[in-house]
Amino acid sequence: MRHFIELIKNNNVRYFFIFAAFPILCNSLLSLIVLHSFQTIIEFTSSLIFLYIITKLFSITKGSYIFFLLWIFIIYPICLISILFTINFCGDFSQSVINSILETNINEAFEVLSREFSITNLLITLCFFLFAVLSYKKYLLFKQTSSSNLFPKQKRLKQFKYISFLALYVFIPKSLSCKPLYSIKSCLTWYKEHKNIQRYFSFDDLKCFQNFSDVTLLSKQNSQTFIFVIGESVDRKHMGIYGYTFNNTTPRFNNMQHELYVFNNVTSCDIWTSSVLSKIFVFDKFKNGNIISLFKQAGFKTYWISNQYSTGKYDTTASFLSKLCDSCIFITNSDALWFLKSNYDENLLPHIEDALNDKIDKKVIFVHLIGSHTNYKNRYPKSFKVFKMHDIKYSEKKAKTVAEYDNSILYTDYVLTEILNLLKSQNTYSAMIYMSDHGEDVYDTKESICGRSSNKTNNMDEIPFVIWVSEQYKNDNINFIKNWNFDKKYSSENFAHSISDLFRISHEKFNASKSIFR
Repeated sequence: MRHFIELIKNNNVRYFFIFAAFPILCNSLLSLIVLHSFQTIIEFTSSLIFLYIITKLFSITKGSYIFFLLWIFIIYPICLISILFTINFCGDFSQSVINSILETNINEAFEVLSREFSITNLLITLCFFLFAVLSYKKYLLFKQTSSSNLFPKQKRLKQFKYISFLALYVFIPKSLSCKPLYSIKSCLTWYKEHKNIQRYFSFDDLKCFQNFSDVTLLSKQNSQTFIFVIGESVDRKHMGIYGYTFNNTTPRFNNMQHELYVFNNVTSCDIWTSSVLSKIFVFDKFKNGNIISLFKQAGFKTYWISNQYSTGKYDTTASFLSKLCDSCIFITNSDALWFLKSNYDENLLPHIEDALNDKIDKKVIFVHLIGSHTNYKNRYPKSFKVFKMHDIKYSEKKAKTVAEYDNSILYTDYVLTEILNLLKSQNTYSAMIYMSDHGEDVYDTKESICGRSSNKTNNMDEIPFVIWVSEQYKNDNINFIKNWNFDKKYSSENFAHSISDLFRISHEKFNASKSIFR
């Protein structure tokens, strides 16, 4: 500590320390101010300890240039992203946030950046860039000072001591780490989990089929067709069919409400799409089997039809799942002109119709909508720009955003009805489920959109869960339907058991107590 105090007395060292400390300390202080979390005090203290160790290493280690490059190109960007996230979403930069960033693509990233562009964000970014440049200049002077005769040569033992301190610090629990180290550890955690999922989905179909035994179709109908529509970012409180009266966002569903079964108390198991998909498609854990393999084993042909992006080497969970299906179509692909295109959900309809017309007796079709994914204004054609900015009693910016969100739900109402019409035209034993991955808080309770992570709100949890069944299905399952409780509290985490139940597939891993229909 004495040597550290002597170092700080030197102007070059002191200014270098200030510039190096800038990103971490700014991040910790902002988290404390915005989130009012006790955890930020731990993080702030941890940051100071980390800075002390790093500064000592800079002053006594010949390879300090490598440390400095890591600081500039890793620590600075991580802190900048964390600060921008905290300011714009009023949430903590958690493991879930990092998972979503790692699984995003350039298209989604561009949309988020364009939506959140502001003078404040630009100034913060420029400030970070300026401090990075100044930090580099002071680093050069700092090295000249620390390598001069002003300080005695450091023994290898002392170098080893502080390198050991750094190693020990790196391995402390994530809850005690400063934000950059927490983020790096979270990236490693994501990579490990991602590899486990990748390893699971690398099994061939025969191995997947071996996950289930005693598989029995309870219905004896020769022709059976089921559709599961996965919505995106839909808060049921913004749906007319759930009582939203400010804007008529579900006029088509309202007109056919007598045909629908609307469950009122379903919540999402997570607030990030990739995390939700990794839970709702499996029976408790990946190793316990997934519903796609179950349906295939039960004799169904499976289809995945999506308006979301499929990535390459580092696939999303949706991409992994889609590859298990017999047929897989992603209508939105990245190319050089992606930013000039708008792929609306109605473009899925011809592919759904083709799947329905396939001469297969038994089929399950998974439809993944882009729904109300930000930016909301990009999710519907001009003909669905029904709700205007002045319709909503907020500030101009908020009013415009909420109107766009409601328009996206109005358009989803249209797409869902069109899918249902296609299914009805088959005139067979059939059913359709519509469930959103998670909700969205669009200025409902917070001063920001989403309010992600630690700042989670009910709007982000509460999702629509709507069922339609054909007359043939009703006739076969009168007693089953009669006992449905539409107000039952239910988490989508157990969805695999519910969809098994609705599709009337019995197997040894089915747990009736985890079905929403029981």
